[in-house]
Amino acid sequence: MAQVQVQPQNQISKDNGTAAVGVANQFETASLYVGDLDPNVTDAQLYDFFVQMGVVVSVRICRDLWTRRSLGYGYVNYSNPQDAARALYELNFTPINEKPIRVMYSHRDPSIRKSGAGNIFIKNLDQAIDHKALHDIFSAFGNILSCKVATDSSGQSKGHGFVQFDNEEAAQKAIEKLNGMSLNGKPVYVESFLRKQKRVFSLLPPAVGIEKTGFGYKQQFVPGMRPGGGPMPNFFVPMVQQAMRPGGRRLRDAALSQQIIIGDLASTLANATPDEQRRMLDENLSPLVEQLEPDDAAKITSRLLEMDQTEVLHLLGSLEALKAKVAKEKEVLRNFAQQ
Repeated sequence: MAQVQVQPQNQISKDNGTAAVGVANQFETASLYVGDLDPNVTDAQLYDFFVQMGVVVSVRICRDLWTRRSLGYGYVNYSNPQDAARALYELNFTPINEKPIRVMYSHRDPSIRKSGAGNIFIKNLDQAIDHKALHDIFSAFGNILSCKVATDSSGQSKGHGFVQFDNEEAAQKAIEKLNGMSLNGKPVYVESFLRKQKRVFSLLPPAVGIEKTGFGYKQQFVPGMRPGGGPMPNFFVPMVQQAMRPGGRRLRDAALSQQIIIGDLASTLANATPDEQRRMLDENLSPLVEQLEPDDAAKITSRLLEMDQTEVLHLLGSLEALKAKVAKEKEVLRNFAQQ
């Protein structure tokens, strides 16, 4: 990692250790998400790597249901939050099989994750600045929940990255201090990810369904978020189709009445690695398929994730399209079982 010349970096070592424990105390979680895993890393290898930080209750590398190939991420559960905090601080960005891993809490405060208020976007990064360097620079301003430099398929930096703090104040402080500052001889531009996100909406492909009434969309605000000029973005939420009973009573499709937010997902996917893209799509798609076909949800979801990303986003945004596709996959599985 190249030396990054920025004043706050000198405060990293001491403050970051305290920050890691502070986050653990706040969220009281002993579960860690481990990403960017080499495909050949085994569960036993992951256990041996993390057990040096404390008592490990369980480890699991997520794999494709059909091929059993690693999806490049997994989970490690410790017996107490203190050991998890120590592992996060000591092992984040350290290599396994010569590939640096990323470690973060797997059960972060949902209110923080959903609001996105602590997210910032950094661009014009020098090629030498990697995940660890970015983390070191920004950890001087507050507790970091996740940190990522976007890379291409060869692992080379794309010149931009993302940092999520556990509060909006830390994010604003980082923006004020670092926006326009020279890092490794290049001025970096730091801004709220939510503002960038709004610009991305206008670039999304039509298949995503933004502002398309044919997909059952209506522009509305997610409950609890402020419309207008507040810090929260406008999300487009698909409306559940209604039908009429013979007696005139309206019937909602209760199994899928939950609101599906895909605007933020689409913009985040654009800057994620293939492994992260699959994980995020899986997390959003699985609960919906589970409600439609609980017995074969895992198999059907795995098959749907083999589709083009734009098609999957379309399914997330269209109730009828999702129903039709799940029914088709169910029929394929039924025919296969009868052979």
